[in-house]
Amino acid sequence: MADRVQPPESPSYPAGSDATTDDEVRELDQWNDVPSGPSPGVWDAVRASPLLVAATVVIVTALAVAAGVVRQQKYTATARVAVLHVDFASPGALSGFATSAATLADTYARSVDANGVVNPLAVKFRSSPSTIRDELSGAGIPASPIFTISATTTSPVRSVALANAAAAQLAAYIRRVNLSNPDATRLYLELVKAEDQAAITLVTKQGLQSSARAAATAARGPVSPLSPTQRAQIALATAHASAAQDRVNSLRAAYQQSVVGASQTQFMQPLESAFAASSDRNSKLALFAFAGLAVGLGLGVALAVLRQARRRTARST
Repeated sequence: MADRVQPPESPSYPAGSDATTDDEVRELDQWNDVPSGPSPGVWDAVRASPLLVAATVVIVTALAVAAGVVRQQKYTATARVAVLHVDFASPGALSGFATSAATLADTYARSVDANGVVNPLAVKFRSSPSTIRDELSGAGIPASPIFTISATTTSPVRSVALANAAAAQLAAYIRRVNLSNPDATRLYLELVKAEDQAAITLVTKQGLQSSARAAATAARGPVSPLSPTQRAQIALATAHASAAQDRVNSLRAAYQQSVVGASQTQFMQPLESAFAASSDRNSKLALFAFAGLAVGLGLGVALAVLRQARRRTARST
């Protein structure tokens, strides 16, 4: 039987002298089974425990996918609405139709959560206005007179019905807002007041002229009996009557224009109704799977590193 190899004895040093050299320390560490050098890296830990990492990734990913499967799906239905009319009576409306229509479409898309739209829908669908506001969204298509109204709920039937109802309700709301023109009322009141003032100035002018004609008839002479003061009064009354009539004509034109503008209320109408709702199941499953894969990989690597560190600690004790 071969003799067992014994580790080299540690040489003795005088008191106060230095310890052993680096080569001797490494030799003693080898015999004592103490690892030398830096701690193993992450890759070394993964190579040492590949099954642990793989099992962690599979388990966490499976749990994430299962969570994505059992979650309640959301269904989105979209209706398209177009701005097909602007006020062509205004200057430059025809040449700037594209820009005006695109601006109106973006404005109307942002009005989908207005109280005049949300409150009637909440009553119709037996829900709260805040819930309806969360389920609806509007988005304009850049440089286009078309915008979309989307409804996202947990039911495909409700999503389709809500998107179409929101498009119709928004059109009714815009029509009602355009009909209520406060400027038309103000112009009408000013027009009535101006007409009364014009009638007064006209009566004053006619009274002065009648007095002048009566004085000329009584004098029966070629020379007018009117004094300079009377002629000045008649000229001033004529000027006042003319100015009052001009104001009446201006206010009447402005009032008629406001009435015509209020009568043109059909600025938008549904272009394509929602007929189906798309589910977010596939996209959410992909997101959950990716998140589970990333979390599982990170957790598996962390467990592998921890396991390797515990092994080194156990060997060193």
